[in-house]
Amino acid sequence: METSRSHPESLSPDHEEHVTFNVLTATVSTTDPSPGRRLDARWLGVLIIVVTLATFLPALRNGFVNFDDDKTFVANPHYRGLGVAQLAWMFSTAHMGQYVPLAWITLGFDYLVWGLNPIGYHLTSVLLHAATAWLFYLVALRLIGAATRRPGEWVTAAGAGVAALVFAVHPLRVESVAWATERRDVLSALFYMLTVLAWMRAIDREPASRRWYWTSVGLFACAVLSKAMTVTLPLALLALDVYPFGRLGGIHGWWSRETRRVYIEKAPFLVVAVAASIAAFAAIIRLENLAPLARLSVLQRLAITAFNLGFYLRQSLLPTHLSPLYDLASRLDLTEWRYQLSAVFVVVISVLAVLLKRRAPWLLGAWVVYVITLLPVLGLFQNGPQIAADRYTHLACLPWALVVGGAVAGAFARVTRPAIVVGLVTAVVALVVTLEVLTVSQISVWRDSVTLWAHAARVDPTNALAQDALGAALAQAGRPDEAIAVLDAAGPVTRSIPLRANTVFFVGAALQQKGDLAGAELHYRRSLVLDRRNELAWNNLGAILAMRGDYAPALEAFRQSLRIAPGMVDACANARRAAKILKVEVSELAGCPSA
Repeated sequence: METSRSHPESLSPDHEEHVTFNVLTATVSTTDPSPGRRLDARWLGVLIIVVTLATFLPALRNGFVNFDDDKTFVANPHYRGLGVAQLAWMFSTAHMGQYVPLAWITLGFDYLVWGLNPIGYHLTSVLLHAATAWLFYLVALRLIGAATRRPGEWVTAAGAGVAALVFAVHPLRVESVAWATERRDVLSALFYMLTVLAWMRAIDREPASRRWYWTSVGLFACAVLSKAMTVTLPLALLALDVYPFGRLGGIHGWWSRETRRVYIEKAPFLVVAVAASIAAFAAIIRLENLAPLARLSVLQRLAITAFNLGFYLRQSLLPTHLSPLYDLASRLDLTEWRYQLSAVFVVVISVLAVLLKRRAPWLLGAWVVYVITLLPVLGLFQNGPQIAADRYTHLACLPWALVVGGAVAGAFARVTRPAIVVGLVTAVVALVVTLEVLTVSQISVWRDSVTLWAHAARVDPTNALAQDALGAALAQAGRPDEAIAVLDAAGPVTRSIPLRANTVFFVGAALQQKGDLAGAELHYRRSLVLDRRNELAWNNLGAILAMRGDYAPALEAFRQSLRIAPGMVDACANARRAAKILKVEVSELAGCPSA
């Protein structure tokens, strides 16, 4: 295999760790650089870590929210620790449709240190994100250097620093970092960056360094065990082989002896990716969360795909009105302008990228990696009630951050007048500060459940799921009157859809808080008519029946809850109490730890 590089000596395996940048002379030292020269690029990396930490430290004031955190942490005893039983569960479970054993290990460690105090969980996520930002800086150094043919120059370091900061402090990162359940995002991103760095180190030698190559394969396995969305990385590496590294296409062609070795090099990555994809797909199927073709046609799925490709780019450029849940309409109207405009946008940018592939290869490269990374979540296999999610941009928008960084590097390389240089620096600082201000504001949205869903309801008043969740949060916060007012208004008016099972359930929970047990029971039963798999409704119905002295049907309701959500803490405890009163044996309760 042969790597195309303008300055191969500056990135050789023997000296790569000594490559440093001297801002004053704009030269690169590859032979025994002095300590003073080594500090420039390193201090820029330290600055990126400090800025990222400072931006996201307000997340430590946030608590858990009723957006999966309750099911992930509060009602889930299985992850609590790193003993044999916990590790066995972590590597065998697809809890809530996700197979993420390495993410569970980090959460188990958090529990050992912090218990159920959310500050520790948020701290770990923030630290992981800061480390990823630094690693992305190292990746950007190499990629921007190869693309601009300026490896080692100070302008490349400046561009890489800007790229890393744009990625790290962008408001779209908030959902992945400030939402405790999304530990899988920040952990998988860390391993994603480490994989790319190890792979780039491997291809510095021809033939590729076996030690670094197999290290990169192992790190990729860690990435997919943290979150399955990283399975597209092998295709992204192939895109990097084309541009900026030039190992495919160009003078090497597409099927020469050298290029065939490049393809073969990706085989172990693809094996890992296929295995992880099968495991992830099986977990989703078991969750019964995939939208059938009767619900969404092929044409509608393509419309959602086009919409998402445009939506995430628009949110990257103008990150306002962000929401934890962009609700997918129960009936998708393809005549809406947003779907038609999105389809036109995708066609136009794809055609432009191909037409400009020689003059602006960065556009085609960024677009291809962007699309590839989003493939699992674009809507072709619609999973869940959302049409889009901010967290899906965590890796997908990396190429656009590189484009910004490359543009900054190119601008600094071309200007010589001090006034223009000062203007460029001012513009860059203003961009980063603006992103930080928006990010800090978005972090506060995740402070607690009421704040989160009140914000989502303001962003989209027709979002029935946000209204449901807001009602639940108000009920849990001891504000039942407000909860009933929100939920009564939410059901029949949102997009003229039928009253949702969740809405009915949360009205029942609010009534139960007020002491209206008859009204609560009625709403729980109505909720179960609409959705037989609502484990909370079964548990709460059982509790009301037990309060009334109907212990036998109460026990059966608790059992139903556990069949749907094995190990649910409240249902386990309630079932044991009812069984004790009835003087019956309950040796087997689904997922419940031994008494």
